Amino acid sequence: MEARDEAKNALPPPLAPPIGNNMNGDTSMMSNIQKPTFDRQPSAPPMDSFGSSMSTTASSTLPINSSLSTTASSGTTTLPSDQKIDSFSISYLASKHSFGPTAFSPLHTTAITSNGNSYVDLSKSISDIVLSSMPAARDMKGERDRKPVTRMLTDIYQRGLFMHGNANSSVNQTIIPAFRHVVAELNKMDSKYKKRVDMIQHLVEACQDCQQVQARVILRMYSDLTCKTQTLEQQLKYSLVRPKEAALQILISKYHAPDCDQSHNIIGPERQRAHLLSAYVSLIGDEFGLDGVETAKGDRFLNEALAVVRSVHLHGYISSISSSMLSNGDSSLKQSIMDELTSSLCVKEWLTDLIGDINNQSPNADRVIDRACIFSWATKNTSLNDDLPHRIFYEDSRTEEYKDLDPSRPTKDNEYEPLFSPNVLVELLVKMQLLKEITGLNVGVYVVGK
Repeated sequence: MEARDEAKNALPPPLAPPIGNNMNGDTSMMSNIQKPTFDRQPSAPPMDSFGSSMSTTASSTLPINSSLSTTASSGTTTLPSDQKIDSFSISYLASKHSFGPTAFSPLHTTAITSNGNSYVDLSKSISDIVLSSMPAARDMKGERDRKPVTRMLTDIYQRGLFMHGNANSSVNQTIIPAFRHVVAELNKMDSKYKKRVDMIQHLVEACQDCQQVQARVILRMYSDLTCKTQTLEQQLKYSLVRPKEAALQILISKYHAPDCDQSHNIIGPERQRAHLLSAYVSLIGDEFGLDGVETAKGDRFLNEALAVVRSVHLHGYISSISSSMLSNGDSSLKQSIMDELTSSLCVKEWLTDLIGDINNQSPNADRVIDRACIFSWATKNTSLNDDLPHRIFYEDSRTEEYKDLDPSRPTKDNEYEPLFSPNVLVELLVKMQLLKEITGLNVGVYVVGK
């Protein structure tokens, strides 16, 4: 299997639509995905839709003034200095804030068990579930073209991933219940439902890749399906995972391309993208707020891939410095990598995405953030004198705050659901320490509509 094909699956697919989809009702899962934009973007391998950011075209959700420019390296927005301030716009608010400490902390997701879905053995139905949604899978094979993908998926359902040990190994004790949950959810959906078709397509494609990619795809699907059962803070932290992973893929390209995308016949597995990704995730996953850390640590080529990462990033240092950096538990190396990744994340894009997800007025929107828990969090985490719990809802007296949004007011069916203005969303994120205000910054000014 080509390593480039591994790269296509290195970032698993989103199951919910990308945050920031058209708030007027477009719930198509893949319709609005675009790749993240960075000031310095080395050429990255083709990653298809699931290698891109959750961001969507800003104009589909928020008409941001076209004269504004985003500086991704600082996560802030540059505003023209000769125009009037619009303090309610996302661009202005993003220019005043950077990511806070909570944005870079462990996800602390709930342990994966089979208890959430009352277990019904669907192993004999997997072939039908797959082929009814993707008939072409009948002729598709994996494991170097030796085994039908339907057989592979059945084996994963029953015994886990054989490269990660038996069914009782630490990785498979996570993979097996996660995949059984995914299959149970697929079985509930109509066979032609786009979300089910997309999920099955990604599972089938993963079967044509290495087992490390298969593990990531399965765990990502499980996380996407269960994200809304987490706390509001955990949901918001999870919404940053894909932008972080997109930044990590670009970093891998910067330091390891083009070798990392060569065929396994040309380079060793420790230099291939899928296993390099495991090395980086095992190094910084917890501190940086990535998921899939345990799976990365179970990569059978992890030690060799870690050696490659250390060699590349420590290249040029004298041996004594390199030894020192390694002896302190890679802390200097990890901090260097996290600093570079953090500089590639954009506050403005994240705020736009969150507004698009939460304010989506479609009754069938497939959301990342559960609106039902927003009011509950706000009431439990504010004082009696704080009116934040009321301001998460639309008010006619605050129309100025919504003027750049589309929609700028809720539909009748959603009048009792949260509708965030940018400044109220930022206030909530600051309380959670997901954002922090940049002090002593001369932001500049601009006029709306120019």
